[in-house]
Amino acid sequence: MGESRNAYRVLVGRPEGKRPLGRPRRRWEDNIKMDLREVEYDDRDWINLAQDRDRWRAYVRAAMNLRCELPKTTFSKLEQRSWIKIEVTRGRSAQECFQGLHEADAALPYRTVARWVKAFREGRDVKVMFIVAYDIDGVILHHTVPPSQTVNADYYCRFLQHHLRPALRRKQRHLVVQNPIILHDNARRHTAAAVKDLLRRWQWEVLEHPPYSPDMSPCDYDLFAKVKEPLRGTRYNTRDELIRAIGRSIRNINKDGRADGVRRLPNIWQKVINKGGDYI
Repeated sequence: MGESRNAYRVLVGRPEGKRPLGRPRRRWEDNIKMDLREVEYDDRDWINLAQDRDRWRAYVRAAMNLRCELPKTTFSKLEQRSWIKIEVTRGRSAQECFQGLHEADAALPYRTVARWVKAFREGRDVKVMFIVAYDIDGVILHHTVPPSQTVNADYYCRFLQHHLRPALRRKQRHLVVQNPIILHDNARRHTAAAVKDLLRRWQWEVLEHPPYSPDMSPCDYDLFAKVKEPLRGTRYNTRDELIRAIGRSIRNINKDGRADGVRRLPNIWQKVINKGGDYI
């Protein structure tokens, strides 16, 4: 085997360059020797052992079996509670949560699981996802996403077709006639081919937005903080209460003319330019 061949370099070559922080400086050969030592074989003769394919396979299987024999994991009560909370946000029932914990050898009784599921659904951590569209005149539409619904490209296309476009026709018809310029971030649901095709068919122009730049998004630097301001310090026990509170907050913002984030966007761009592209 020539020393210039890749297989030889992988087998006995020395690592070059600066290793990443925390990574051991080991070759593939070193990993083989470690595995052989675990199955009590003299690693100094491993190359000759590899020539005997039957014996080599036997040692490989023995090393693999060592990797597969994992001890059972005992989950604490707090870890089980956190897992139940995640599953409730995904729409799982108490029975489904209990079954999942039972399969993982967890020890919580069903009554405890059911009580936590009910608490997460009805009171303690009420969460609602909204899709908000607004322009220089204020909020045009705030759309409530159904529970357990993932906002993917297909859902976003349906939102554009069945919610945003009809709202523009009712409230800002001139935008539909003049082909609006739309600004949304670079999330996958916004940049998917189906969304691009739909906007291209409508002749809606998409304003370019740098990735990871919430400081240049009007919703992030302006609207969301104003919507949340009157809600701070209040605990809402149901989704409906929270939805109504957010609706009142948005109506008040529109009434007072405080949704001016889009008007400030050119000044935000200039600040980013002045900082050489850094965050502001």
